[in-house]
Amino acid sequence: MKISIIIPIYNVAPYVERCLYSALNQSYEDIELVLVDDCGTDNSMNIVSEVVEKYVGNKKISLFKHEHNLGLSAARNTGIKNATGDYLLFLDSDDEIPLNAVELLLEATNENPDFVIGNIKVLGSDKFSFYFSIPSGVIQGNELILDSFIKDKWYSMAVNKLIKKEFLLNHHLFFKEGILHEDELWSFVLATKANKMSVVKDYTYHYYIRNDSITGKISIRNYESNAIILCEKKKIIDEINNVDLHSYMIEKIVDFYYSLLVFRPSYNKLVCMHSLLKENMNTFHLKDLSASYKVKYLLFRLPCIFFKFICR
Repeated sequence: MKISIIIPIYNVAPYVERCLYSALNQSYEDIELVLVDDCGTDNSMNIVSEVVEKYVGNKKISLFKHEHNLGLSAARNTGIKNATGDYLLFLDSDDEIPLNAVELLLEATNENPDFVIGNIKVLGSDKFSFYFSIPSGVIQGNELILDSFIKDKWYSMAVNKLIKKEFLLNHHLFFKEGILHEDELWSFVLATKANKMSVVKDYTYHYYIRNDSITGKISIRNYESNAIILCEKKKIIDEINNVDLHSYMIEKIVDFYYSLLVFRPSYNKLVCMHSLLKENMNTFHLKDLSASYKVKYLLFRLPCIFFKFICR
């Protein structure tokens, strides 16, 4: 069974060597590394070249280079299109995987799942962790998988999921380009398509907290991307007859809107996003919402002029 580890590379000079060796030194042998150069501005690729030149093992290494910087989604998509493995695994180039990670995840493919998910150990912070509250074993049936996702029982990050390539391509599970937080949309689509997932409670990924990472800097672009993701989710939910999903979507939109008010965008940005979200709420029914969300929703329906005083 061949495993493709897809590693996008962009401005990660202090971390990329550690990442590459964690993949190259895996206890499982039939692995290819699919490295995607996304045209950073530091010396990351010089370090990558040195590691590749020194490597004398049996694992295959393939390198693909973009003509210019296209972003994480595009880099992962390039990796998907060029990977030759039976299963794919995404690894961010500032993180690492334990030396038996692939072996542990692969053991869980005996039941022929669409994907396998492992536990994540967070390093660099005592205040942050990924909530992972599903037991080891197999979850059978799309309804159960989707329910576990919307109840936040497993993380939305794309990393640390061993995914059957055939399943991924059949459902066109590529990453939406041009936005931030693309993992949230990708994992949601994954949850709406999968019929069987296997769970490994062992730590099979080491996630490093970086103060300079994109997730640590909140800007209006973060909110614009999240608004797009909510609207994309809404399109998918409209095709699924599931009351829980409709309630989930209303709550997500309302929570997002109130976090936007706390962020205090410009009035023009608030009007634009309020209009976009309001349009996507018109087909929802409120009867299944809790009382607190019904109140929040009614406030959300107020014209933006009522909130102008908080805008920048």
